[in-house]
Amino acid sequence: MRFFLLGFFLLVAMPLFGSAQVWVSPSSLVLGEILAEIRQNHLELWVRIPPGAHLYSIYVDPELGPQPTRLFLSPGVEVPKEDLTESKAKKILDQAFGIELLAHEREMRLRASFSKNLQGPVTGYLLYQICDQFICSLPQKSAFTTTR
Repeated sequence: MRFFLLGFFLLVAMPLFGSAQVWVSPSSLVLGEILAEIRQNHLELWVRIPPGAHLYSIYVDPELGPQPTRLFLSPGVEVPKEDLTESKAKKILDQAFGIELLAHEREMRLRASFSKNLQGPVTGYLLYQICDQFICSLPQKSAFTTTR
């Protein structure tokens, strides 16, 4: 009788109590491709964001919890937020932090403006925090090099 009850619990009752939801490891949340191009005195980046994930705006206040997306040029010099523009961010209810935040889904475009024309190639990286509806990655870096 004990074996029957154990078998019943494992085959029938346990799936009822378990979650059918698939949880993703925060380390599996990474950006897709980053395309970077020089256009006179501008650096333009196109960032692919995986389906179901979002990337925080450059304007998110880091004191709220998540890290805003930041741009660095090699050898590690941050481009000031005042010199950056981004594609239109969407206000979302971020369930990982429980607050409304500006974020990008599917794609983010960044444009950095400089006082002089740039000579290529330019290398650098984005520092970002990417999340899905349940979890967030730790801050990550993704490198890029301009195509021209």
